[in-house]
Amino acid sequence: MPSTPGQGQGQTTRDKEIGFDAVMRRNARLAKNVMRKNKWVEYSYWHFDLNAGKGWNDTAQVLGSPILAIHAIRDYFQDKHFCFFVDISGDAIGSLSVRKEIDPERHFLHLGDNSDFASSIPHLIKAKGEKPYFALGSVYCDPNATDVPMDALAALAKECNRLDIIINVQCTSFKRTGSAFPISSLHLMLQKKYWLIRRHSPSDPWQSTILIGSNGDFDAYESKGLVFLDSPEGQRIARQCEHTRAELNGIRD
Repeated sequence: MPSTPGQGQGQTTRDKEIGFDAVMRRNARLAKNVMRKNKWVEYSYWHFDLNAGKGWNDTAQVLGSPILAIHAIRDYFQDKHFCFFVDISGDAIGSLSVRKEIDPERHFLHLGDNSDFASSIPHLIKAKGEKPYFALGSVYCDPNATDVPMDALAALAKECNRLDIIINVQCTSFKRTGSAFPISSLHLMLQKKYWLIRRHSPSDPWQSTILIGSNGDFDAYESKGLVFLDSPEGQRIARQCEHTRAELNGIRD
């Protein structure tokens, strides 16, 4: 899959982070409920951010995904969690490392390629004494001038069946490279039974959306704009995100 060019900031970034915060809190709450139901008191919540950034967006003046994730997870799991933050930029990792929210016993920073790191996730879970197939948590990918490591995510989905996959996509960025992000094929590529897609603002030129793939039973989250991808509305959003306006004029519902 081609990498995306640089993307806009401002209100688009603020809306993205609001959506991500809602998604993380939802996922943490659902994981907590599963653990309580099954009395898995020894289990931790696992979170892997493959495009972490530095934890703060100077242009939009908002917290970044690593800090939002830490706040959300701690509200449900206190110290019973592990987070791994990956970025290809040394400056980003350096800035993130000095944030007061980073706990060196729970939060680990890695400078490097997101595809290589995604392949190492099962080994990291094993190293902490848990079984990858039963690990509950989330893998977040927010491509910004980088690739979405689809092959690595597909392999990971097989080994870590219960890790939800969360992808933030500015669909216009992909279309400008002459391709489209394969929203309609995600269930085949990443082997997740359920997918949600977030409505994007009609005024957003980047067509920003969040996609969540899971094998656990869960409901839509319509109050936050998340609907099932295979629903009529979800399919309409997917068509808008995958096709140009000219192409859509030739597609009938």
